[in-house]
Amino acid sequence: MKAVCQNNNLEALGLFYTAIGRGGARVLGDYLSTSSKLRDLSLSDEEFDEYQMSSILEGLRTNHSLHELHFEGLDVAQVYMVGLALVLRSHAALKYLTVTRCHLAEAEANFLAVLLECNTRLLGLNLSCNEINDIGAIRIARSLKVNLSLQKLDLSENEISIRELNRVLKELKLWHVEDERKERPLASALSRTAAHGRVILHHESFASVLQLERGLPQNADLVTSLHLGTSVHVNAYCLKTLFVSLAAIPCLNSLLLECETNINCSAVTLKAVMNGLAKNESVFYMDVEFGALSGASTRAIMDMLKRNATLIHFGHIMVQPFELQLLGYEMRSNCVLQMPVVEELTFEICDVHRRNLSYCNRAVKYAMNPEKFGTQRVPAAVFETLCHKESFKKLLSKVLGPDGAVEAVRKASRHITENLLAMTGVVSQFPVTCWPHPEGSR
Repeated sequence: MKAVCQNNNLEALGLFYTAIGRGGARVLGDYLSTSSKLRDLSLSDEEFDEYQMSSILEGLRTNHSLHELHFEGLDVAQVYMVGLALVLRSHAALKYLTVTRCHLAEAEANFLAVLLECNTRLLGLNLSCNEINDIGAIRIARSLKVNLSLQKLDLSENEISIRELNRVLKELKLWHVEDERKERPLASALSRTAAHGRVILHHESFASVLQLERGLPQNADLVTSLHLGTSVHVNAYCLKTLFVSLAAIPCLNSLLLECETNINCSAVTLKAVMNGLAKNESVFYMDVEFGALSGASTRAIMDMLKRNATLIHFGHIMVQPFELQLLGYEMRSNCVLQMPVVEELTFEICDVHRRNLSYCNRAVKYAMNPEKFGTQRVPAAVFETLCHKESFKKLLSKVLGPDGAVEAVRKASRHITENLLAMTGVVSQFPVTCWPHPEGSR
């Protein structure tokens, strides 16, 4: 340990399953207190006593260089995890902190919440695979009202008792609420954080969507992006009130709505929407599925594509087969649009192409390492289907070389032969050896 810490240019240090002892902990603590180059420190599966942990914490107290700190599977007393949170409150350089499989519980969660409130420079906090309960999760959620810089928070695989709640804060950018009635304390805590620009909301009730709409103007100066996911049907009134709320947000630059609604409205209504989009000069990306199953609807979409000069992506369009050529002709005047997805016969053709490409790549992976797939039947069947095709042989030769490709095919074929009965399901529990008939073939 002493020899490692004599390197003054060390930028990353990982100690995994290493018994550094008291002397090593003291050397590491001294190195942390003086190093100006170390950016990443990882300690995994260690058992530290009082002296060792105190030495490391003392080094962290005066360290000004670490950007990432990872603790995984450490067996230490509760008081030292609390001490870690207190020490890092004033660490100016730290950006990412990971403390997993360290038996963190409610008490430690409270101090980590204080850490978030004091150290607003943190960008990521991973507390997965611990013993944090509902109260601890709510306390951490409330700290986000002060810390507006945190981008990712992982509280998955903790002892949060409510059904599915251990996924609620899996990532700050992936917040999913299954049952708001049971999870109201946590949902309310996050609603008060003014973090709508960083949180993906999934609502299960129509009333909660309306509640979100009412809360948006209160944080108008903070919201830069909104991703609303809901499994309930959103009607015209709900969409209208939502867009009225969004109109009051001056810095919104990203809006994504994933909801059950029907955009296949009448031709008159669709024409009004397309007319507004044709005049719009701010929307670059619009991903909505349109079913233009009438001539008037198709003409409205074509007219919009001709007049709009900013739209780059425009969803999925399903048109009648005889209108495909007309749509392509009308789009010639649009020099900006890069990705319209037209679903008709071409969709099925592209789907087959994607499937074949996936099959070929899967067969190459199987040839390179058949043991990895064990006795799975589908990968073996895909390999046997393609192993004699010229396109597959060329791709495999490109990856492994001609000699390597031949050997890989031979090895994969032998693996299939040896495990054929298990793959077909005839024998699934025991290995089988086939011997030639003593009297020869009949």
